[in-house]
Amino acid sequence: MAAMSGTEGVSKIKPAIVFDIDGVYKAGSFFFDDGLKALTMANDGGASVCFVTNGGGGDSEEAYMKKTTSKIVKAAVEAAKASGLEQLIEETDAAHDPLAWLTGDRMILSYTPMDDDQSMKDQRILLIGDPKEKVKAMAVQYGWTNAVHVSDYCEANPLVDPFGAARAGDPSKEIVVEPTSGHGFGRKGSLSTTGVDVDGDNAAAAAPSSSGPNHGYIGPIVAAPPPKFSQRPRSGSNATEEQPFDTVVVMTDPHDWFEALQAAVDVVCAANPNSEGVLEFDLGRCIPIHFSNPDIFWKAEHPQPRFGQVGPSRLIAPLHHAHHLTSISAPERP
Repeated sequence: MAAMSGTEGVSKIKPAIVFDIDGVYKAGSFFFDDGLKALTMANDGGASVCFVTNGGGGDSEEAYMKKTTSKIVKAAVEAAKASGLEQLIEETDAAHDPLAWLTGDRMILSYTPMDDDQSMKDQRILLIGDPKEKVKAMAVQYGWTNAVHVSDYCEANPLVDPFGAARAGDPSKEIVVEPTSGHGFGRKGSLSTTGVDVDGDNAAAAAPSSSGPNHGYIGPIVAAPPPKFSQRPRSGSNATEEQPFDTVVVMTDPHDWFEALQAAVDVVCAANPNSEGVLEFDLGRCIPIHFSNPDIFWKAEHPQPRFGQVGPSRLIAPLHHAHHLTSISAPERP
């Protein structure tokens, strides 16, 4: 039998193309007008096409594909209209959708691989990411029956985020430094810059000096007994009996990284961080935390790149080295 030529061998190999989305088909919410042409050429040439993205926005793979392809088509239509072309693409009629062949199984989102982890389906998960309802819906779709969204967790435990009430519009809950003496101790209620209860037994230690200029100088700090903690269990429940979390999952970027990181560190360091009058730092506690996105930066509409999840993961990394985490996982960059 005659040997197969190099050209014949190549012709039998079906090409495959994996497209990124951000920076390739769009920048932020702006879609480039030549995306439809590129996809049509690839499909007409017999290539197998799929998308992979470090985003997802809490959508399902099917929903994110439809959202992406519809905007690719819309950008091409608008460009055609601007050019005065008569042959326009039907973007509203599904029967004439030029990208109908791109189905949800051709979309790999940042959190898609997490669906394969069977152990997470029974674990109690602190779920981080926004939009909240979309992320919670994806957790249900993936079979995570015991996932708690970080905003729900912080609402049930309002002392987790000391600035949450202020951001919600309650000025009485602002934690600020208001110099009231030569020592500069500021307070709202019983809070001070040292954490000392200046309304109680430690008021004398916080009293200003009777001499010297008042320049708002903070110090010297007088040694005082350990602070009192007045945190109480949530209404209608006992916070000391709260079920510990087994893992933390950052599915998408949260709208509030401060709140999310604070809550994540709490549950990593303590099985029961909201116990009344207890400060716990359990050296024997080991739980994993999963970041879906390995990007340091990503391309949005702003001229400069925006931060991804790598920065926050690096803030938590020291806990890993202190053996509080069994792992900090994120997809590896090629």
